[in-house]
Amino acid sequence: MTADVSPARPLPPRHGASLFLDFDGTLVDIAPRPDLVEVSARVTRFLEDALVALDGRVAMVSGRSVDDLRHFLPVAGLLHVGGHGAEHVDADGQRHTRDDWRRTAQALAARARAGASARLMIEEKPTGIALHFRTHPEAEEEANTLARTLAADAPDFTLQHGHCVVELRPQSASKRGAVERMMDAAPFQGTTPLFAGDDLTDQPAMEYCRSVGGDGLWIGANPPPYAGLHVARPADLLSHLELWIGQPGVTGAAP
Repeated sequence: MTADVSPARPLPPRHGASLFLDFDGTLVDIAPRPDLVEVSARVTRFLEDALVALDGRVAMVSGRSVDDLRHFLPVAGLLHVGGHGAEHVDADGQRHTRDDWRRTAQALAARARAGASARLMIEEKPTGIALHFRTHPEAEEEANTLARTLAADAPDFTLQHGHCVVELRPQSASKRGAVERMMDAAPFQGTTPLFAGDDLTDQPAMEYCRSVGGDGLWIGANPPPYAGLHVARPADLLSHLELWIGQPGVTGAAP
């Protein structure tokens, strides 16, 4: 165990567990732009091995779109939930979302581009928008003001704050809701859920997992109380989970 890993509670045995993972800041380091993230072969290999070790009980649950997740993580059998729970692809490969959310997202993106300065990067998603100010931290108030203005005319959408970003997403969609839905069906039903994340949008899902006997895995500073594992960086999380699933080539793996 390295100094960068702080376990408050041991992880449950992998044979009865399910693993839900955020993407940015959790599996990969956050980049200045969403399209600039780097996914190493190690990440891909871990996901492939985890699917085998957990009998398919691995899902990505991200604020990104499903198409983005599939692009960066082309791993057979990996389930994807995007848009903070607003879109998902089921085991049969069918995509599920709502057309009215798509139309609202398109309208919000158009208004955001018209009202934003060059300091903000507007990311249009299938079910929402994100106003990024990572390259211009001084534009945080501009992003928040614009987001509040847009939200006032979109009552079915809510603000979601993150690392140098503020998003508008469907109010009834959430990562917690997505995990609850998956836990009611195969192959996750009856297992112990673990959720790994690094941001405010991940915390309700962690809280749910803890409430049903599972746990949260937190990356970064200020871990919430329902995170039984705290690591500093995505690479630290990967190392710990590699040991947990017994990835080939890793010594000292847990049974």
